Amino acid sequence: MTTHNQLILQSLINRLADGQTHTKRALAQHTGLTPADIPAALTQLTQQLGLRISHTSTGYHLAHPLYLLNKNQILANIPSPQRDLINNFTLLQHTDSTNRLARQSPPPPEQAAVWLTEYQTAGRGRRGRHWVGSFAKQLLLSLNYTFKLPLHQINGLSIATGAILAEYLSQQGIVGLHLKWPNDLHWHGQKIAGILLEAQGITAKETCVVIGTGLNVHTDTTLQGQIDQPCTSLETLGITPDRNHLAGQLIQALLTLCTAYPHTGLPPYLKLWQRYDAWYGQNVLFHGPQETIPGRYVGLDNAGHLLLEQNGKQHTCHTGTLRLASNRIGSATPYTSGTFSMN
Repeated sequence: MTTHNQLILQSLINRLADGQTHTKRALAQHTGLTPADIPAALTQLTQQLGLRISHTSTGYHLAHPLYLLNKNQILANIPSPQRDLINNFTLLQHTDSTNRLARQSPPPPEQAAVWLTEYQTAGRGRRGRHWVGSFAKQLLLSLNYTFKLPLHQINGLSIATGAILAEYLSQQGIVGLHLKWPNDLHWHGQKIAGILLEAQGITAKETCVVIGTGLNVHTDTTLQGQIDQPCTSLETLGITPDRNHLAGQLIQALLTLCTAYPHTGLPPYLKLWQRYDAWYGQNVLFHGPQETIPGRYVGLDNAGHLLLEQNGKQHTCHTGTLRLASNRIGSATPYTSGTFSMN
């Protein structure tokens, strides 16, 4: 799509966002198109962004109003000490992946680049899972920060990020939040947010980390058939924040984490994690790269690795996913070297 076409579609979205009915002539005057071109442009919005646009005898309107993100309003919600760290701030109406864009533009040491979008077509979760969302219904944010730390000292940042997000949302009045290792955020078993961190060593002493966050803000019941797990949103839980305020506050929290982490490491954030730990003491199945391991989940070590207890012995699990098992753990699958190590 050309830049000109993108600007036209953006202009249409801005005009329709109020949810009111707009005539074909009014939309044409606003965008510079002819009235005859308006139906094709609206079809593009429907096909590319999933927007539901109704046509009546009096004109066109969205099924629901849109509360769009605004760069100036977001920046106004970030206090100066953190705002001054932002080297680049980009807000898009749609893209394939904010994490991909962020990876392409590492900021200078101890500075940040911020990418937000209303909609993404190739958003990813952990292990390549596809992130499903609707236009202007979520908060899709990637923050890229360059640490003056070697790559191996960044391992626990994912755990710290999950803890910070859980604490922030708890302060907004949400009760019943739980973290599922390594960094999915749930409310009573329903996913409300996901985090994907991607780190790359720039030099032996510098590491660029992209913190990708997807937070369900508004509810879209039309997506239920496309999602393979129970989900919820802030709106469903009775909280309807201004997304611009929410974005600014979340960016502030993440930048505060990024500046503090080189000095504190993971330990202070482990205490927060324990407050929201979903499955401590429960029987689980750990799905590693090569096998599935049953055991009793007994928390995290100081590096953020998962600890499993099996047959009286404690094991450290590094890379994989976790799910609940039945209360009875049967015959154990043997541990092997590589992903797992014995303490």
